[in-house]
Amino acid sequence: MQFKSVKIPDTITNIGEYTFSDNDLTAIEMPVGIVSIGDRALNNNNLRSIKIPDTVTSIGDYAFISNNLKSVKIPDGIFVDGFKFDSDVEFNIINY
Repeated sequence: MQFKSVKIPDTITNIGEYTFSDNDLTAIEMPVGIVSIGDRALNNNNLRSIKIPDTVTSIGDYAFISNNLKSVKIPDGIFVDGFKFDSDVEFNIINY
């Protein structure tokens, strides 16, 4: 099943490995309460922007690779290395 948009319920705290990979997602809404995003959880989609909740403490490798991201909102204190996003794509990281 292919998804275009996803709203994750408030009761979910983890997005597991490969959960939404290889879809055509253009939008995802993550609630406050998400604490981890697994390896490749959202890779190979069509996301243009994403806001990571301030409750997230762990982001897996290649979690957002192969998207069309232009804007990423990340809470202060989250460590983000080059293995989370495409290294050859330019986008704005906004800390909040």
